[in-house]
Amino acid sequence: MKVVALCLYILVIAWVKVNSRPTTNEEYQKIEIDSILNAKEGNGTIYLHVLSDGTMLLRKTYSKVVNGYEVRVEEGSYSFIGPDKLLYKTTYIADERGYRAKTSFSNATATFVEDSIDPKVLISLLG
Repeated sequence: MKVVALCLYILVIAWVKVNSRPTTNEEYQKIEIDSILNAKEGNGTIYLHVLSDGTMLLRKTYSKVVNGYEVRVEEGSYSFIGPDKLLYKTTYIADERGYRAKTSFSNATATFVEDSIDPKVLISLLG
């Protein structure tokens, strides 16, 4: 009797696992490349990649001279629409001062809301 119950349990688990998987790719959104730009600009390059789901990547690289030394700079941004239907965006720059990034989010039609907090406000919250 225990063997029959165990076999029945295994069959039910196997059936649930098989039937919970998507059977076709129709359930997935087909994402296509809307546009790509890869060009030289001045002493650097610019790269833009836009997908049909709203994902975007922008990257600019160039050189500048700081205190007699040539410094390579990369700046850009990337954004995507999350599962909560908000648009998330990160803007960054990497240069002689290091890597700095700023993130923000909004719904698809509103203005971006920056996630940075004024240090004075943060200190007042800490007491």
